[in-house]
Amino acid sequence: MISSESTITLNLNKNFINKMINSIRYTFQEVRQFLKNPQDKRDLNSERRVNSKQLFSLLAIDIAIMVILMSMILILEEYEFIEIGGHKMTEIIESTPAWSVILLGVFIVPFFEELIFRAYIRLKYNLPVQFIILIASSFGKSRIKSVVEDKWHTYYKSLFYLSALIFAIAHLTNYDDLTSILFFIPLLIAPQFTLGLFSGYMRVKFGFIWGFYLHCLHNFVFLAIPLIFMSGSVEKLNVTNDNYQLIIEETAPRNLDSESFIYGSDSLFFEDVKMKALLAQLLDKDEKLIEFSSDEQANKRINLQFRKYSDSIESKHTILEEMQNAYQFKIQKSDLTHSIWQLQIADTALLYKHKKVFKTSSKINISDKEVKMENVSLSQLTENINSNYEYYIMSDIDLNDRFNFEFQKMKFIEFQMLLKNKYGLCLKLSEMEAESVKVDFYEM
Repeated sequence: MISSESTITLNLNKNFINKMINSIRYTFQEVRQFLKNPQDKRDLNSERRVNSKQLFSLLAIDIAIMVILMSMILILEEYEFIEIGGHKMTEIIESTPAWSVILLGVFIVPFFEELIFRAYIRLKYNLPVQFIILIASSFGKSRIKSVVEDKWHTYYKSLFYLSALIFAIAHLTNYDDLTSILFFIPLLIAPQFTLGLFSGYMRVKFGFIWGFYLHCLHNFVFLAIPLIFMSGSVEKLNVTNDNYQLIIEETAPRNLDSESFIYGSDSLFFEDVKMKALLAQLLDKDEKLIEFSSDEQANKRINLQFRKYSDSIESKHTILEEMQNAYQFKIQKSDLTHSIWQLQIADTALLYKHKKVFKTSSKINISDKEVKMENVSLSQLTENINSNYEYYIMSDIDLNDRFNFEFQKMKFIEFQMLLKNKYGLCLKLSEMEAESVKVDFYEM
């Protein structure tokens, strides 16, 4: 039997839903009527409470339309008609802290975009036009105001739609290669065009601040909320016993091509490292000699902490075994002939200018612009510069000494010159047989 309290709660919820649906339906009709024939006319009878209802009702309509449009775009991407990976917003999200992206994307950028693309669509607040009227009037052209106003209202529909179109087209600058998406441009800018129409409606009917509010809420829903969920990490493995402790977390990419490797005598730390780079380190292989059966798995970002409590433990071998069990993959090896650049010493004196007093740990930081290595061996140098170039580089120099290296990312020929002129090292091209590895993930 349903209690009276439950009945009241159910009725209240039902009434709330009905009111919300009615509000959305009313707002949809209002916006539809406005867009049929936009007029530069503010709704003087509106109240803040009514404005808020229209704001959130229009946001609901906006979300529904955006979901449809974005689903269509994702389908095109899935079937490789377009490549959204080249979108500049993707690079910004990966290379900038989440809080900065949210601050810029939800508040700062919407404010300036509304100022640039929507502030002028009210004649009363169109400063350039008002300035022209003022100057003309001061020179005795008293009729100029009425003429401008007549022309403004005559062509206002075109002006309103043009402002939304310019706003949408401006977002094409986010794409690196427009030629590859030329046919799909109308669909790709449809979300921005729709937002431009809706923000324009709020700006005209209720004022600049309400168009800004809608823009902020739109970006919050489609940028900030997904980013908040993406920024967290998920623990994949946590093993602690008498011999070692191993913690592996899967994390969303926070920095474009930014990886951190710290090697200690009894510990290893990897931060924000792609799995393919991590396995290359554990296998002591260049990434180019490793084939992955799953690109999705290979490009997963991982944080890894390992500490051993027993000298009988071989760190890399232990981590590799645990990862094979956790991620369900097997390793197959074969010998193939490859073109290889061999690292050689050209000037010993120059190299030893960068010698570091041997410590038990080394530190490597790789960002999207530079590489910094402290207290590393030449084999570690070789392993880590390999990821920056399409060529395979190896070293068989038998040295126990450690060195410091620091260089900007640059073209391969420039890098060769840097190695020779600054560090006394050279790269010599040859062919040799090298062991290749296939990492084969089981079907889950």
